[in-house]
Amino acid sequence: MNYFSIFLFIFSFSIGVTTIAISLKMYKMYHLKYLLNYSYYLIFFYVFGFLSLIGRYLAEATLEDLLVSQHIVQSIGIIFSFLAFPFILIAWYMFILMVRGFLEKPLAPAIKTIYIAYTISSIFIYAKVVKDYIDSHNKSLSDTASVVAAVMNIILVIIIYTTILHLFFKLKDISDKNKQNAIKTFAYLNLVIFTIYFAVVFIIFQRLLKSSSLFFIFMPFLHFSLNLPPLLYLKRYLNRYCIEYRLRHQSDEEISAVLSRFELSQREQEIIRLILLGKSNNEIADELFISIKTVKNNIYNIYKRFNLKNRVQLANFFRNFK
Repeated sequence: MNYFSIFLFIFSFSIGVTTIAISLKMYKMYHLKYLLNYSYYLIFFYVFGFLSLIGRYLAEATLEDLLVSQHIVQSIGIIFSFLAFPFILIAWYMFILMVRGFLEKPLAPAIKTIYIAYTISSIFIYAKVVKDYIDSHNKSLSDTASVVAAVMNIILVIIIYTTILHLFFKLKDISDKNKQNAIKTFAYLNLVIFTIYFAVVFIIFQRLLKSSSLFFIFMPFLHFSLNLPPLLYLKRYLNRYCIEYRLRHQSDEEISAVLSRFELSQREQEIIRLILLGKSNNEIADELFISIKTVKNNIYNIYKRFNLKNRVQLANFFRNFK
């Protein structure tokens, strides 16, 4: 083990910690449930990466330096892979919940049941193969464990792509054009990133380079950094189009105190009040018993009057006058 690999491990892990910190800060700002599920996904995804990549590599390298038998080294590697496996299963479940939440849809009970059954059965099968290998010292069982892991990984890949493609199929159900564009871009980013990730894992390293040490040195960097672009894009979208939680939960007294400082019509005050509470145009129209066109005209006039471009700017503008 050299200093470069240690530096790369630490740097990669730091990227993962930073990504989790950003996602938790976003949840604290907006209190959207899908952001919390996204944070859980990142946590479990990175724990999986730490165990299966960094932990496994360090353990195997240490044992080889101690001249331990090859069977023990391989057993430790398989054990680390097995310990990491439940975390990636939980991670993808959280990712599915995040996607459904982003689409403002609940996860169907049948999907929950199927995924939980798959998770439990996969862990039991994997555990049985690992135990048999450790007990028997049979190299063929090591190959069996690899095959079992490969099959389970293929199933997970199918689940991942199905989940990402699900975002595209449900775009038509989203009425907000800004959110529709955000979901589409988020889906494209994940599609491209995970395609690159799986190509590196299954083709470049394992098929072409066939270098175990190179794999375990460079894969952590890819693993811990690949979720950063979609997260930063999501952060950018929320900063532009989503009103912060603390602004959406101001009291009527606070909102009235702010609005009283401006010469606004009663209708404009009502609309601004509902915008500050996070209401959509449709919800405003329903609550005030007016047409969508009337809502849009009033909002346009409000934006023009205060030289604003969107709801977030409007919320921040009135907050600054508190």
